[in-house]
Amino acid sequence: MPETPQATISNTSQSGMPSEMHTKKQTISKPVLVFGVVGILVGLLVIGYTMFLKPPKTPPIIQQPIQQPTPAELTLTLESPTDGTLVVENEILVQGTTNGTTIAIFTETDETIVESTFDGRFETTVQLSPGINSLIITAYSAEGQEKTITLNVVYDDEV
Repeated sequence: MPETPQATISNTSQSGMPSEMHTKKQTISKPVLVFGVVGILVGLLVIGYTMFLKPPKTPPIIQQPIQQPTPAELTLTLESPTDGTLVVENEILVQGTTNGTTIAIFTETDETIVESTFDGRFETTVQLSPGINSLIITAYSAEGQEKTITLNVVYDDEV
């Protein structure tokens, strides 16, 4: 008798997988789960640090020396008196200009300090002694510079 084909019944599902695999639940062991969670947390911490907490890299700052402006040379010009002036009074008017702030005038018997005005002018009277009086006029700047003019004035009340 001729053989009749027999149908075989396969135990496969629609996905092509054996049906035993669909019904079997797979479980992850606790150590693997713990290491997986810890790994994810460490990864998130590293990413968070590098993106948010770590300061951004900036190029190095090259420090250049600060150029201090060179102060202007101190000037002192005397308008009066002139060297060798003869006076009959015991005082004399000293006046002039400077780009300094303070002017000191010294004689053998007197010392006078005067401040220049905003435009650099100064004037004051100085007491004289009979005979030759040496006047030392010194201007001082705020930067510590000084400039001096020395001259002689003769006081003679008998002329």
